[in-house]
Amino acid sequence: MAVGYTAPARVTLETSDPDVAHAALMDTYAPRRPIAFSGNFEDFSFHTTSVTAGQVTAATIRHSACTLALAEPFEPFITGVARSGRLNFQTADEDVLVDRDHVARYSTDLPLAVRWDNIDLLVVMVPMTLVGKAADLGLDAGHSAFRFLSTAPASPQLNRLWRATLIHVNRELNADGSALGYPLVQAETAMMLAAAALATFPNTTMTQEYLPGPGAVGTAALRRAVAFIDANAHRPITLAEIAASAGVGPRALQLAFRRHRGVTPMSYVRRVRLEAAHRELQAEDPSGASVREIGTRWGFANSDRFVRAYRDVFGVLPDQTLRS
Repeated sequence: MAVGYTAPARVTLETSDPDVAHAALMDTYAPRRPIAFSGNFEDFSFHTTSVTAGQVTAATIRHSACTLALAEPFEPFITGVARSGRLNFQTADEDVLVDRDHVARYSTDLPLAVRWDNIDLLVVMVPMTLVGKAADLGLDAGHSAFRFLSTAPASPQLNRLWRATLIHVNRELNADGSALGYPLVQAETAMMLAAAALATFPNTTMTQEYLPGPGAVGTAALRRAVAFIDANAHRPITLAEIAASAGVGPRALQLAFRRHRGVTPMSYVRRVRLEAAHRELQAEDPSGASVREIGTRWGFANSDRFVRAYRDVFGVLPDQTLRS
């Protein structure tokens, strides 16, 4: 049985005291690295709401003052887009605009100066360690040391795609009965954000020279990986965990799955979860759980995609199985 639903956690703060507001910002975004705030804080107002599901947090921040914030590099991976107003992110290397059309990430490598005036900001955050894991899995061989090379996206198209992603994640986190209350959906979303961040913002994985691929993986290792997936598909699992269970590297495991099963390891995980949803639909009382609830419990956040995938595999719609 898949782990049950837990609603995303919501925290809201509204204050006219700049010290309270700035302490809250530091506690959330830089608990071990102080931020120095300066500006005109007369007639000040501040409102923030953050929503967290698993390792993903989305927050809105409204700050009325003309402000300069000086900060050391941030530990999490934080990225933002302004819903109104504008910010400038400045490091020793660049000066990047953040407004309704432009996104940027907070610097994880260099001290950062941020200037804004009466801003309404949308922020999405995931742990930097998760981005590091995605960087390792994106290479032909393990490479634990990587860094970002810019705070701005690599192209206007990637800027637009990342902006749409931020808005989508925020909307989903704030939706009634959000699918992000399910652990499998949380894990998929967090890894999607980490991988998309690597594809969006210039970093050393984009310039890494080709490294020779690993040797062939034996069928015994593949069987260990399959057994691990079958036993653990009910919980969030990563490619790195599956590879470790088989005693091989992630890239080698990917090649082995493609060679022997014609799919990626994570595609196989989704198939196992789809079959689990199928069994649950068969056993469920039609008056009980809905198709959407069962699908999201097994990691399919988009109900339309769940229906299409289910029909492709089982030849019927999931609600037909539920009613039969």
